[in-house]
Amino acid sequence: MTILTLQGYNINGYTFYTKAQDNKSTNQNSGVHIDAYDTNGEKDTYYEWIEEIWELDYGPLKVPLFQCERVGLDGMKIDKHGMTIVELGLIAYEEEPFIPSRNISQVFYVKDQAGKYLHVALQEKKDCRSREYRR
Repeated sequence: MTILTLQGYNINGYTFYTKAQDNKSTNQNSGVHIDAYDTNGEKDTYYEWIEEIWELDYGPLKVPLFQCERVGLDGMKIDKHGMTIVELGLIAYEEEPFIPSRNISQVFYVKDQAGKYLHVALQEKKDCRSREYRR
C-alpha cells in the first residue's frame, strides 16, 4: 500500500484544495460540508475545511481521504437572513479527522467584518480537467 499526499484533488465534480494551497491561491477550494446521520436517523450537517489530502493506493483501487478540521454542531447557527454561519473558534471532533471524499460537497466561506464567523455559500459542481495536484 502507498499513501500519496496531495495539495488538490478532483472528485464528485469538484476541485478540492488543502487550506495551505488555498492560502497560495486566489481560489478557495478547501471548504467542505458533509451530511451525517445520528443513531436516531436524524441528519446533521457538518462544515469543515481540508488540512490534508491522502490517496491510499491499493494497486487498481485508489481511495482518497480528506483530513479536515470540523466545526462542532454548537458552532453552527442560522443568522437573521437565513444564512448558515459557523464560528471559527469552535473546532470539534479532532479524534475523527478523516472523511471519505465520496460523501462531501464543496462550500465557500466568507468572513464577517469582525472575523469571528464564516458565512457559508454552497457551490455548484464544475467541470474539471485534471484529477490531482501533487505537492
